[in-house]
Amino acid sequence: MKVLVVGNPIAGGGQAAGKIEALAGLLRAGGHTAEVFLTAAAGDARARAAALEPGTDALVAAGGDGTLNEALNGLREPFGMPIGFLPAGTANVTARELGLDGTPEEIVRLIDAGAVRRIDVGRAGARRFLMLASVGFDALVIEEDVRRRRSAHRFVRFAVPIARALWRYRAPALSVAVDGGPPVSGTLAIVSKTPHYGGFFNLARGARCDSGLFEVTVCARGSRAALVVYALAALCGRMERLGSVRMLRGTRVAVEAGEPVPVEVDGESFGTTPVTFELAPGALPFLAPP
Repeated sequence: MKVLVVGNPIAGGGQAAGKIEALAGLLRAGGHTAEVFLTAAAGDARARAAALEPGTDALVAAGGDGTLNEALNGLREPFGMPIGFLPAGTANVTARELGLDGTPEEIVRLIDAGAVRRIDVGRAGARRFLMLASVGFDALVIEEDVRRRRSAHRFVRFAVPIARALWRYRAPALSVAVDGGPPVSGTLAIVSKTPHYGGFFNLARGARCDSGLFEVTVCARGSRAALVVYALAALCGRMERLGSVRMLRGTRVAVEAGEPVPVEVDGESFGTTPVTFELAPGALPFLAPP
């Protein structure tokens, strides 16, 4: 097989470089043709995936969840060949949800066995995502983070953006409609395909990457104290027990507001409301154990 490895060598504090080299070596030793493309700047993974040559049998993204998302957004549709993920970032949420052990050896075993799962792909306009999208406070944090991405460690990096977002924060008035149903009012809306968010939070325990549905969390209260309560509840996996939280399911989520409210998609700033999220069930063939 011809395999393209698109990797971010500085992911995980530089640990990704060794894993990428090991994967390429294992692939070649197993009789596969392996091309390695190393990214140097944001957008490189997307551009390389968009320029994929005919005859490529699989693409493996190596790095963090952001590298995987970039590669996904570069691929042409319909998705014909499988995509794989060699996790080497900080949170690696996608790998956790798919049951990947994160080793080069596993990727080779999956390729040799033809182990492919069909997973769902979310869309916000032309942007695709695998994990989640949100509107409200956490998107404001991402917006602040974009202005000052200098720290190498993800969790330390977010301390200042969170503080700045809290200072700027004014509770928005969101209207969230799922599958054309009656709108639900809230101040924070999270559209999930995986239970976990950021490696710490368990927002929607019923979310699955191949369920064919979004799990939608709408939080009604908008005070700073309420944000703390929601964060603590998410840490404990008990969001659904709060009376001010609505949990909904569907394949199309439309979010509107009286004024522009920040939106994020898979941890990247996307823009502002209004926004519509749509789901393509089982659209992506992914190298993963059953």
